[in-house]
Amino acid sequence: MKQNSSPDTATYSWQQASSDTDPRSSGNGLLSIAYGNLEIAARNGWNTEQSIISDSDLAILLTHSQSTQTPAEIQPALKAFIKNNLQEDWSEYDDMTHAQRQDIAISLVNIFARTVLNNADKSRSASLLLFFLCPQLPIFPATEESEMAADTYPEYYLKQKHAFTLALPSLDQGTPQIHYGNEQEQDIIRKLLAANNWWQRYLFIHSKL
Repeated sequence: MKQNSSPDTATYSWQQASSDTDPRSSGNGLLSIAYGNLEIAARNGWNTEQSIISDSDLAILLTHSQSTQTPAEIQPALKAFIKNNLQEDWSEYDDMTHAQRQDIAISLVNIFARTVLNNADKSRSASLLLFFLCPQLPIFPATEESEMAADTYPEYYLKQKHAFTLALPSLDQGTPQIHYGNEQEQDIIRKLLAANNWWQRYLFIHSKL
């Protein structure tokens, strides 16, 4: 039996809104309003005076990550984080070795917690947000506070990487149906999922719920 077949909680959360009826709160929606908006900004040379992720979209992402901050509180820090930590390497992630991407993933979670969420102890929320913001990187989000216990994020990460490696052969190797967004937005997500194992990581974290 595939590990994600119980009864497709991952597929359900991918397709169904978790916040009222707003489709942005589905897994597909979250990935599109986070990574999708960043990818569009990158394709446009990061040349925008407006927030790359709108306050409305950011509110959905913060709710999903159980963050207590408001969009207004973190939007300036998020802009700075994107400029200082993502823009330069964004187009290079796919060409990096796995070890390089792993180091960057762990580092970004800690930086995001400290500089955007303004609390180094908020690596759980940071990992959840970056899971959708930077799916090109092998980020393992902590879905429950108890999961991390006394672990630092690097310690938690290595444990999850080991468990994921063992689970990977039993996870569906396909990709899900893309349903959120316009044609361009759907194409961005479709190409992303075909290029890496984000969907398998999504299945893996839902198998633990």
